[in-house]
Amino acid sequence: MEDITANNSAELILALTSIDISVPPRNEGRTTEHCERWSICRWLSTINALKEIDFPLRVIKREKPDFQVCAGARAWGVEVTEAVPTDFARASALAARETPDALIDISLFKYSETKTLEEIRNILNQKKLTGEGWAGDSAERELANAVRSVTDSKTAKLRKRDFGKYPRNVLLIYDNMPLPHLNHDTVAVHCVDRLADYWAEELCFDAIFLESGETMFLVESGGIRKLQISDVWRDA
Repeated sequence: MEDITANNSAELILALTSIDISVPPRNEGRTTEHCERWSICRWLSTINALKEIDFPLRVIKREKPDFQVCAGARAWGVEVTEAVPTDFARASALAARETPDALIDISLFKYSETKTLEEIRNILNQKKLTGEGWAGDSAERELANAVRSVTDSKTAKLRKRDFGKYPRNVLLIYDNMPLPHLNHDTVAVHCVDRLADYWAEELCFDAIFLESGETMFLVESGGIRKLQISDVWRDA
């Protein structure tokens, strides 16, 4: 991904709309680069719409963290990742290759659980749904648990010597969880609860952004904000 540069908000919108942020299906050549580009561009568009980014702006692709954002006199490090059960990703890819008409019971894939290849194949060969489903606020709790797990994993990497540290360190998580329709107000409550003790740790991310559908959550030590994602590509 080439650097993104802009001297003002209008230039940033022009730069973003010139970038193809489409992401192909997992079995059709999807790469980490596709996902990172999609996520960082939607994040930039959203914080720009909120007037929470300074100019001149330069976004540089790198590693550990994934992006360096130079915004005015401030420098941010942005690490991009996804929240998805590994086994569900495996099942989706396997289904595309072997059983494209499979009825995948999403309630059988929890973020914290691990299945064997045989177990995954058995699920794909089922003719009816057998899982317990998502009662009450269990889906919202599952997403919040995944966010905390992803955050802990990435924070461990943040603390390593070879991971770049910035005045503001940001974790950007995109939600690929196999969940039914979510109540985002409930998601916010559970995310705050699951991350309540995180901010007291010695070295942690300053902000965690969660992209879920057309909603973006900003979680910080002071609480959570629910934001509407700015889709400049659709508007264009």
